[in-house]
Amino acid sequence: KMFSTAVLALALLREVHGQQDIVKPIHYNVTLDPDFSMGLFSGSVTIDFLVQANTTNITVHADSIQIVTEKVGIVNSSGHNLKIPSIDRDEKNGVYVIQTEDTLTVGNLFNLTIKDYTGNLRHQDKMGFCLNSYIDRNGKERKMAIARFKPQGARRAFPCFDEPHQKAKFCINIIRPSTHQAISNQPLQNTRYLGGGRFLDEFQESLNMSTYSVAFVITDYKSSMSHGRHRIFADLNMANENVNLRLEEGADLLSKLEDNIGVKYPLSKIDSIALPDHEVIRGEVNGWGLLSCKNSSLAYNLSDPELQTNALEMSQSYAEQWFGNLISPLTWNYTWLNEGLLYYYGYMGASLIGWDAMDRYVLDFTQHALALESSGEATLNSMSNGTGLQNYKAGAIIRMLQHFVTVDVFQKAIRLFLQTNAFEAVSPLDLYNAVQRIIDIENCHDLIGDHSVNTIMASWETQAGYPIVNVTRNYSSSSLTVTQARFSSNLNGSSVVDNLWYIPLSYTAETYSDKQFCTTKTDVWMSQRNMTIDGVPSNGWIVFNKQQTGLYRVNYDSENWRRITGCLREHNISEIDTLNRAQLVDDVFSLAQAGQLSFDVAFNLSTYISREHAFAPIASFLNNVMALYNKLSPENGHEQLRTYLGDMLNGEAISCLSDEENVNDTLSEKLNRVQILNAMCIIGNEKCESYVFKKFQLWNRNPEKHRIPPNVEPATLCGGIRFGSQSEWDSLFAKYKTSTDDRRKKLYLNALGCANSNSTVKGFLQEILKFRDIDSKDKVDAFKSLVQSSLDVTFIFDFVTANFDNVIDTFPDALPEILKTLAKKLSTNQHLEQMERLKNRFPRWTSTAFEEPLQIVKGNVEFNERFGKSIKNWFSGYLASRKSGSCVNEFSVTLKVLLVGWVFVGINKYWI
Repeated sequence: KMFSTAVLALALLREVHGQQDIVKPIHYNVTLDPDFSMGLFSGSVTIDFLVQANTTNITVHADSIQIVTEKVGIVNSSGHNLKIPSIDRDEKNGVYVIQTEDTLTVGNLFNLTIKDYTGNLRHQDKMGFCLNSYIDRNGKERKMAIARFKPQGARRAFPCFDEPHQKAKFCINIIRPSTHQAISNQPLQNTRYLGGGRFLDEFQESLNMSTYSVAFVITDYKSSMSHGRHRIFADLNMANENVNLRLEEGADLLSKLEDNIGVKYPLSKIDSIALPDHEVIRGEVNGWGLLSCKNSSLAYNLSDPELQTNALEMSQSYAEQWFGNLISPLTWNYTWLNEGLLYYYGYMGASLIGWDAMDRYVLDFTQHALALESSGEATLNSMSNGTGLQNYKAGAIIRMLQHFVTVDVFQKAIRLFLQTNAFEAVSPLDLYNAVQRIIDIENCHDLIGDHSVNTIMASWETQAGYPIVNVTRNYSSSSLTVTQARFSSNLNGSSVVDNLWYIPLSYTAETYSDKQFCTTKTDVWMSQRNMTIDGVPSNGWIVFNKQQTGLYRVNYDSENWRRITGCLREHNISEIDTLNRAQLVDDVFSLAQAGQLSFDVAFNLSTYISREHAFAPIASFLNNVMALYNKLSPENGHEQLRTYLGDMLNGEAISCLSDEENVNDTLSEKLNRVQILNAMCIIGNEKCESYVFKKFQLWNRNPEKHRIPPNVEPATLCGGIRFGSQSEWDSLFAKYKTSTDDRRKKLYLNALGCANSNSTVKGFLQEILKFRDIDSKDKVDAFKSLVQSSLDVTFIFDFVTANFDNVIDTFPDALPEILKTLAKKLSTNQHLEQMERLKNRFPRWTSTAFEEPLQIVKGNVEFNERFGKSIKNWFSGYLASRKSGSCVNEFSVTLKVLLVGWVFVGINKYWI
């Protein structure tokens, strides 16, 4: 069922209590006075607003704020004070309703003044005006106050009309002690001394923006470094020469984004504030002109994966200056549009400054969205989703749109979209109209067939899930049949057939002289349940969804799967594009887990990985096979899977990489070395031991003399612990306790989780449950690293069960996360019964915490009951051929498609 985007927009333009917008804010003047010692703040605000419908009440958002009602006033444009009979507080909805005796008439300007209110700087969810602390290099605690307003935190700092479309201009004023400085969206305009060691900082008026774009920080950082419009504020003791690198990258990035987007950044400055890593979540301090970054991003000797991640995070924050601040969503339900655009341009921006990231985008967004929504019910317009599914799906759909309309049309449409809607709020329809307008101007309607952009995109925006495209070839008539249905991983249910998408089908064939994998324009638009495509070759393989640009999975008839597998295992693998090899691996394993394909097909195809050398296909392989490794029970081939995985990773990719990095290594080669060695060490493969253990021992004796290359440091430390003794573990734990560097402490904790002996694992668990040695902020990460790296999760589960009172005390707010991490590796009926008994022991406090973990364990048990025997049989054949030295082909079972029922399967797509 499809609904008009415009109709949805009208339906969603509602405020609290179902009111339409009756006022439009024009200007705010906000003054805030934080008290660090008490964890409180006081403030005042004046709001100029325009009345858009006659009313006798004004509703303002004010969550966790106490307003002194006697100091509230409304003045009309003539300076006349209006009488206010009552002010009612609605704590549930976080609003105050201000009643007026006289009617506020449409078209008139008024001024609302709230001279005195107070609020709390301490918020458990870290949203609003928040008190933060950090530990400096001298071990002293320092305090700062930060505005974390996205999405609905502004209402915790000042009374406001806290909806994304209600944009206004802001004057921000901050009272601070002499030991601190204040930073905000705009440059400082004036500072006044108030006496008593306190100052009032007044900032320039902002451009028209949403409340969530307001940003300010009050910090005792003494260090700020600048490069043109760019400044970084950081702890003087932690700032180093990498700050200059980030400033230079930032300047280059902003310039390249301006050129690519075609709209200039409108502010005179762009500041970054460095915060402790555990305090930074992308977007939380991401106002217009003031961003946050992690302390670790400014550290020395970062690895290439870290540098690429830092570039991506910076680029996404910069992209948000356009897609989130210059334009805002018309309603909260449309935040997906801004998120999708800023993620897409974030990855594009990182690539523009040398960190090739668009291949990774397919893994991080398209494949991630496909995994998360394989059994979900969320649409893009669902406002909240704990998994962040909407953001991943949005990013994938924006990329799909760019590919089927071409880069040239998309870039022109984005420029038109921004120029037309700058400083305003937008709906998806505004973007679709811009794309349609460019298509009309360029007269390239062939790109979208007989459809409109809005019709095509509405099918993806308003429906949950995504399609599976089934391709069945007729080898005697040179034709094929294509059908679409909603994909589901629910093995016990029936396929959902009511959904229909407008699918941009692209394909190529082995016999084409020019396979044109890089040409991703649509070959055929599919809007019906099934269709026939004539004139396709009968010989060789056919591959659909070039470069996995479309958000759909593809299944083939058994013969086509056999031909694809044969090409990958026996011919030149580069005949099929890198991203399509990654797609084939992801699709074949996902289809097998959904019961739509035999695991024989999946494992047979996957054996080509021993010939693979590119990052994306190996990453896709590891995401899928490590998920199987986690859920496969011991009796169904868990140990054999470790052998098979080691064989695959010991192939061409690792053999063509030298033990030591060299200056000629490409980024893909460096990332490959990292992911392969990390996996080897996680599963305890001997390649890890031979590569890293000697390096670890030398480093452990003298870290300064025997530095480990940053790219392989995580694997080296993990391998050193995996193959070392208790003394190696104790030595690394001592380094953790004495380190003051958040990044290194996290690195050490992750490695400590690679402990191999149960006695060491028990000691680590006991340390985690103590209220000393391991920082409270690190305890969740420590437990997760131990579980994810464990070779004996049953031992950990038994310990948790026996010490669950202490577990509750240690993780009062993270218990669901802790149990979910465990559940992903629990796979037997004994595990399920043990978790159910544990839940029954603690019904009052923790019953809700067990709901999702129990579902995951049930899914793992059902998975093993359904597929365990066939997987074990495949491994038996593989190991027999391995022992005899025969080719894998000789034991391959005939490829076959299984049409079976459905059952819930919990899939952890990303394994670390």
